[in-house]
Amino acid sequence: MVIGQRELLLLLLMCQPACQAQPPPTTPAASGATERATGADPKTRVSALLAAIPRGEPVLGALTARQRTRLDQLLSSLSEQELNALLAPEGELARRRPLLHLMTGGRSHAALFALATTTAAADELLGLLEKPDEFGEVLATTNEVILRATLEWVGHAQRMLEEEQGLDVPFCEALDQVGATLGDVQLRYAARQLWLTLEASPAARLNLARAAIWNADWTAAREQYQAVTREPAKSPELEQFAEQIRHLLESSAALRRAPKSADEATAQARVQLGLKNPGAAAALLDRYAEQAPAHLGLATVRVLARFPDIPCAGVRAGLGNPPLCAFAQREGVFKSPLFHDLGQAWQAKHGRTTRSVLDFLGLSLVLPWRVASLLDASGVNPEPAKQLREMCEEVSGLAPEFVALSVFARTLEVGFQAAKVSPPGVAPRIPVADENELAQAALGLGSEQYASNALVSEMRDTAVLGTTALLSQQRDVRPLYALLKEQKALDAFVSQVALGAWLAAAWQDASLFERVKGEAIRVLERAREISLDTSDLVLLLAEAANAVESNAYNTETLALYTQGLLQPGVPSSLWLRAILHRAHLLEAGGEADQVDNVLRAALEGSTATAPDTPLAALLRLLIEARLVLRALPATGPKVALERFSGIFQKQLRPPSVVAWQRLWELELGARASLGACGQNAACKRAAQLTRKRAQAEVRGTIPPVTARLAERGVLTLGALELTLDYHPGLGLVSVVRTAPALVFLPWPAP
Repeated sequence: MVIGQRELLLLLLMCQPACQAQPPPTTPAASGATERATGADPKTRVSALLAAIPRGEPVLGALTARQRTRLDQLLSSLSEQELNALLAPEGELARRRPLLHLMTGGRSHAALFALATTTAAADELLGLLEKPDEFGEVLATTNEVILRATLEWVGHAQRMLEEEQGLDVPFCEALDQVGATLGDVQLRYAARQLWLTLEASPAARLNLARAAIWNADWTAAREQYQAVTREPAKSPELEQFAEQIRHLLESSAALRRAPKSADEATAQARVQLGLKNPGAAAALLDRYAEQAPAHLGLATVRVLARFPDIPCAGVRAGLGNPPLCAFAQREGVFKSPLFHDLGQAWQAKHGRTTRSVLDFLGLSLVLPWRVASLLDASGVNPEPAKQLREMCEEVSGLAPEFVALSVFARTLEVGFQAAKVSPPGVAPRIPVADENELAQAALGLGSEQYASNALVSEMRDTAVLGTTALLSQQRDVRPLYALLKEQKALDAFVSQVALGAWLAAAWQDASLFERVKGEAIRVLERAREISLDTSDLVLLLAEAANAVESNAYNTETLALYTQGLLQPGVPSSLWLRAILHRAHLLEAGGEADQVDNVLRAALEGSTATAPDTPLAALLRLLIEARLVLRALPATGPKVALERFSGIFQKQLRPPSVVAWQRLWELELGARASLGACGQNAACKRAAQLTRKRAQAEVRGTIPPVTARLAERGVLTLGALELTLDYHPGLGLVSVVRTAPALVFLPWPAP
């Protein structure tokens, strides 16, 4: 089992960024076509629409005195070199710290665009927060900063059009995103028409069809949709996008007749929400408001019509980071009388459809759960998962997706319960009874009834994937992995393949790795279409190949790929993993004299000094620890122990690193004790016995499947995220993210 050079080349080629853009997110819209969106050519229409948008006030004028003072304090702490980097108009810092850039006197359009279309304003302003009671101030300032930056960028865009500069697809996408922030569907329509004149891709056509629908231009929408569906093979992402457009085109016919009941009004209101017209949806439902406490569909859709930016209602265009979104929803959605109707409507048991139940679970349970985990530090509370499972079981006869959802909820419940009772630094252990229960439930989802329609199949696959991921470190879950098909959502498919690669490495399963390679090729093909970076996955495949079978071909593959990562601009986590692999390969190849230089250079390099993720910071600690261990025996075990332990006081560590650290601390302590014993045989026997018992205790904390890798000198890093998300257009979304990384490090002998 090898990854040959030809396959490696294929993987590397597929890993390069693609040019095709992914469909941008939808945003609130107004109904009806206007003269400004018809006639003339797209460029002229865009220019006219931009000219009609009023210019705003200076961005920095939105800051409070307290916020300006804190930004000034940050500026005063910067060196001249740091200030110059911050002022660079096209530099990374202008995008990452746009407010600080403007405070220095910078006028970067990239900084304005970041404030107008990303969570940059929320991120930077929350970074200035000192007390929780300042959240309200941050929310108000964030909304005003976003608006002012957007209006200022609009002026820049109009000048670019007049001067005919930079008229390309990224510029059209930028116009579209700014239109989303302003809620200007006419601008978005014109921008997408302009995009199509530059790139007649399926994604561009579907984006234009959606914008045409928002502007009630049904003829144009059908033309673009039909142009796409006439073409052959499309990616799952484009197929899903096309299906959304088809549904909107077909459901619009329902709006031609007046509703005669709460059920019909609810159905029509859902269509209006799909058309991004929440005002019309609310007006439809207001006629039946008195029935809301007794009708689940009516109650849920009234909330969605009143707060169309859920799951980030309260922040302009939803451009908030998770904590700010949580605060805004706690102060807005959760205090609304409409929200309070939800509980009564559930108890009344009327209006329960698959869609209304999913919306109810998302609004009344999942969103408050996420808010509490962010604002109240209750992230490992199993009670909401238990409540979700019980509610899903109550409606399991309504639709088979609730059976799959109940399995996923049970997986969350078991996982959170294990995390809650586990000591700090120790991997959570799932009780055997719960292991068996979850495995049997997941296997039960393998029957054909759960593959009969797309929604059921997607929930079923995510539930099985979640259970497989949760149990993967404790038992052989390859039978569960065998049930998995290609996940419809690409991020879930990436997680599936990453988990499969890890399982193949842990069990040294060559046949499983061959399957995973085939799945990885499919992932990379799909990723190219939406410009998704898959460098982490490709590196994991090379790591896993060496863990399955360390032969010349796999070693060369890892060496070649990691060499390519040792370049400027590579993300820190990848760069530092490549350094550790380089050190391992040099040592294994008999070139140990070069290892220290490689590791020291990593600590001194600019990429390593500014980790961009917690994983990167952790890898830096492991490099430092590697150098300490390599200094043995010259430094002596006592000195090495002091230096080694000092390194790990700098950061919280995952259980795998804690176990590796403790084993080496025990080993170094035992060596120091043995040295102190001199020629005393009894003393030496006692020290060796103490070492053996203590190490056995630590090794007992390592989950059994992870221990299979540890015994071969392989440390498992990365993260597992199991959670539920809610988006009104999608309903409940089960989220499984696995991002394992394998690092080859020396382990103390048992």
